[in-house]
Amino acid sequence: MNLLIKNARVVDCSQDFIGDVYIENGKIKEIGLNIGKDNVECIDAKGLTLMPAFVDTHAHFREPGLTYKEDIETGSKAALRGGYTGVCLMANTQPICSSKEVLEKVRSREKELNLIDLHQCVSVTKGFDGKDITHLDEFSTDNK
Repeated sequence: MNLLIKNARVVDCSQDFIGDVYIENGKIKEIGLNIGKDNVECIDAKGLTLMPAFVDTHAHFREPGLTYKEDIETGSKAALRGGYTGVCLMANTQPICSSKEVLEKVRSREKELNLIDLHQCVSVTKGFDGKDITHLDEFSTDNK
């Protein structure tokens, strides 16, 4: 399917302007001003903003342990549907994400689903006790 989006506010890391986006076979082929294409579906996006994606910096997917509220799959699908391709997950799961083991379970599930980028936060203190930070030693610098 080919689609021409006209008159949108186009915003990304390098530009912010009112213009057009041409999509051919599901891929962006052209971004610019006054793009003219014949025999394509056209959407007038005047007053709307078009951006590549968003990052949610405070989300609760509740996996592991509280999946009756939300899990990584349902949360990822909802985020993606809303235009979010990255999500930072809070550590208040059961068990609390204060170990490398819990972190690796989340990362494994992220790779299995391959829907969005997940960034799992870990608790600053072990088990949210407000005292013990020794668990942070088990995380290598690439996990911090």
